[in-house]
Amino acid sequence: MSVVLITGCSTGFGLEFVSAFARRGDTVVATARNPEGANALKSAIADQGLKNVVLRQLDVNKPDSVQRAVDVTIESEGRIDVLVNNAGIGAVSPLETLDDAVLREVFETNVFGAMAVTRAVLPHMRKQRSGRIVFTNAIGRILNTPYLGAYCSSKHAVDCIAATWDIELRQFGIRVSSVMPSAFQTAFAGNMDSNFAEGTEYEAPAREYYEGLKARIENGPTDLSPVADAVIDAATSPEPRQRYLIAPHLANVLGPLIDNLEEIHQREASLAPQGKK
Repeated sequence: MSVVLITGCSTGFGLEFVSAFARRGDTVVATARNPEGANALKSAIADQGLKNVVLRQLDVNKPDSVQRAVDVTIESEGRIDVLVNNAGIGAVSPLETLDDAVLREVFETNVFGAMAVTRAVLPHMRKQRSGRIVFTNAIGRILNTPYLGAYCSSKHAVDCIAATWDIELRQFGIRVSSVMPSAFQTAFAGNMDSNFAEGTEYEAPAREYYEGLKARIENGPTDLSPVADAVIDAATSPEPRQRYLIAPHLANVLGPLIDNLEEIHQREASLAPQGKK
């Protein structure tokens, strides 16, 4: 069984990933920015009798917190086989009026935070000559959604980073994948920073978009297991996909595009220079 480190485990997808890996028998290091307040995670661990889950503090935006969580895991478990970069935030705002501080915060968490955790783990995986890294991405990486420009652009960046790393790290026995779900029922919408540019011509459509997004999430699928299944496959398959699309209602539209991107990616990977094994 594997040692799995997961970020952003307090609710939603992260909590589902913790349960899915723990039920397989893996040792799961479930991290949260504020473990003391992660009541849903603690309840799930207790209710499901998950004895192989360790709860640790990790704030992806604080380098000391990241390094401490990784170092303690290596010291206690001896290795990290799988990293799931799940922590993320969103923001609703017209791009013209989007506060620069909010844009930076979204990128700091979704992009630079995920990179920081990955960079902290990579020396250990390279030494092992094995490892799997999975990024929780979103269909926003493909669909350029109005009033969600900060979030979608950060997911474009994550997609590029994950795909590039998958090519660069294969020489060390490490594979990197992105899982791209559509709107499932999580607390994501309620946790987003929202700025509707009050008093401008953007206000009404921005509010309308936000209400529609909340409704889609609140009425979305409650079964998160398809997303967890994709993460498990990325972590365990001998030949994982680089991109996993989990959007049943858009599969006919986006599926062929993702398959074409997958084919192109694998071609680029086959042409990339590799070091000595």
